Amino acid sequence: MNIKNKIKILVDGTASLNITGTMNGTSFNLAKTLMTAEGKVDYFSKTPSINLIKDHELASERSLLLSLADPSNPSPISFTEFISVENVTAPGREYFPFEITSTDIKSTRTQLSPTISHYKITDLKIEARSVQHNQTRTITGTAEFLICEIA
Repeated sequence: MNIKNKIKILVDGTASLNITGTMNGTSFNLAKTLMTAEGKVDYFSKTPSINLIKDHELASERSLLLSLADPSNPSPISFTEFISVENVTAPGREYFPFEITSTDIKSTRTQLSPTISHYKITDLKIEARSVQHNQTRTITGTAEFLICEIA
């Protein structure tokens, strides 16, 4: 499958993740969460990616974006948290980006047909540091998803 040459992909899958963190030096467990997978393809580079999302468009949301530029080795692009803000003059969402500081992902990719691949991430560990605040996140877990090319 050469998904780099395709404009659209369809993704179905989930990730089971544990998210821990620190805030001003204090450690805490944030969530054990099941995240759904959405497919994206960058229009200009044609690079496919998987966006693992929890609570999309709700009061708080987490997003982990994985690149498939090298289809055999998924790699993190970004981790972001969003919080809804109730403000009379400008309601919306507050954006909290994190910089990826280290990553370790063990995965397998199985080609099921010329247009369908199965990915299984058996071990994922990503460490990230808040761009705006004195916070860190450690994301660990597993994921499994199917990717289908749409020409």
